[in-house]
Amino acid sequence: PLDVVLSKARYFLADGAFIFLFAVLFGAGFSIMMGPFGRRAEGIGTGAYYRRLLMIGFLGLLHVQLFWWGDILMLYAMAGAWLPMFLRRSDRNLLRWAAALICVPALLLMASIVLMASGADSQDWAESYDAETQVWIESLLERYRSGHFAVVAQARWDEFWYNSWTAWLTVPMALGYMLLGLWLARRDGFALKASSDRFFRHCIWVAGILALVGKGGYAYGIYGAGAVVDTIAFLFGYMLGGPALGMVYFCLLRRLYRMGQASGLRSGFEAVGRMALTNYLMQSMIASGLFYGYG
Repeated sequence: PLDVVLSKARYFLADGAFIFLFAVLFGAGFSIMMGPFGRRAEGIGTGAYYRRLLMIGFLGLLHVQLFWWGDILMLYAMAGAWLPMFLRRSDRNLLRWAAALICVPALLLMASIVLMASGADSQDWAESYDAETQVWIESLLERYRSGHFAVVAQARWDEFWYNSWTAWLTVPMALGYMLLGLWLARRDGFALKASSDRFFRHCIWVAGILALVGKGGYAYGIYGAGAVVDTIAFLFGYMLGGPALGMVYFCLLRRLYRMGQASGLRSGFEAVGRMALTNYLMQSMIASGLFYGYG
């Protein structure tokens, strides 16, 4: 029962929200490094920026090989590589590109699912796919339960490549979120100015409504019968509800800082923020030690 409760809590409170928040912060970090705002007068330059991306990608590669297949650092490195192209774009242009990069891949994926489901042999294909997937999962579990690090490492690598097709969807979406972060940074959205309060008050209401609608579709998709409508609802819910909920968290945290309350909580967030990479990798190190066969 505890597993079920925690899984449901993760579905509704975490899924899709934090990849949005991290990518928004990545876009803001890019703005700082390039110098439009913050203490840097000139910025570090694109050469140093790309060297940092290479290091992030390399750490992501090690993360997959040593700890967990579901790395996100390589995703950020791939998406972040495109950010310099948007450095001189207007604010309106940034928003247009962000909307296109977030929405178009999602719409293409949903359209492809509808087309596949409308085929004459769609039922046979779905049953065959489910059977092959179950065999694949059982094979992974057997290897993850083995007590051999090399066997588990190979299973991680296989699972990473098995899921790598999603990059055509996740890389553009992450880039879109980063552009939103760049847009917010340009407009001093990360500064705790009273002049921005009205914007964020409106934002939290709009984002809250979209989060409820999206997470409702997400729940329908998870607990449905597995039909095409359920799959579409699941994808729609994840891609709408996740970012919207992430924006709600952003607005709530901003309000917490503006009110000057919960200083202990804020100092805890700041400590984690200063060691974000360490915490990210340490989480995987601890979890892989606990849950894999050699742990």
